[in-house]
Amino acid sequence: MSAETTARAAPAERSQGRTVSETATLTNGAVKGPSQLQRNLQRFLIGNKLNLIGLIIVIIFFVLAIFGQLLAPQDPYAQDITGSKLLGPSLAHLMGTDELGRDLLSRVMTGTRISLQVAAVVLTFAVLFGTLVGSVAGYFGGIVDELLMRFTDMFLAFPALILAIAIAASLGRDLKWTMVALSTVFWPWYARLVRGQILSIRERDFVTQPRASACRVSSSYSDTSCQTPFRSSSFSSRSTSATPSWRPVHSPSSALAHSHPLRSGAP
Repeated sequence: MSAETTARAAPAERSQGRTVSETATLTNGAVKGPSQLQRNLQRFLIGNKLNLIGLIIVIIFFVLAIFGQLLAPQDPYAQDITGSKLLGPSLAHLMGTDELGRDLLSRVMTGTRISLQVAAVVLTFAVLFGTLVGSVAGYFGGIVDELLMRFTDMFLAFPALILAIAIAASLGRDLKWTMVALSTVFWPWYARLVRGQILSIRERDFVTQPRASACRVSSSYSDTSCQTPFRSSSFSSRSTSATPSWRPVHSPSSALAHSHPLRSGAP
């Protein structure tokens, strides 16, 4: 009897083991296959040649920013006023020389690092400060929005480059003042953009529509616009429930009986 039971159980165990092995194979194949990130990168780079060219230019820019001074063919600070002043492109100077005889290609490769530092500092300050101002203006609205946007319009009223030149000239010729001047003229654009996005989100249905139980939204969005209708509706429901929905009905005969003592049976 035990031998028959074992013989019957053996095919089931083999089939179960085959199913487990096939599942493991499929799982391993799914893991070994390209992920969603890899497919997106392939579509982004291979599907569009312009994206690939832009990525190559950015990589070259970062390589020059890191190793530009080491890869420069000549000393970017060496001057030769007598024999190498304002020369055109040649094999010795691929981009020519300036008025002091310095090699322009070496100076461009060396100055890439400074340009990258200035761009990183200016964009970081402009994005952070502009996002803060735009978020506060769009979230609170009212007088806060009015004051912040009029303050932003003061900077947008002047041409950006002219205002930056004026600020840098008044502060000094140091590089840090140049970064301050550029940051001052670029943050209002980000403030306007973020404020517009916040205002558009506040007017959407999932924010303004009141809920039956509670009005909850994500912490990244404003919830003031959806709390007010819910509170008003709850207040109206409370006021409605406080008023009795039934009223005693008095017929003319009953009212007359209560008003006349003889009809009511009183002596």
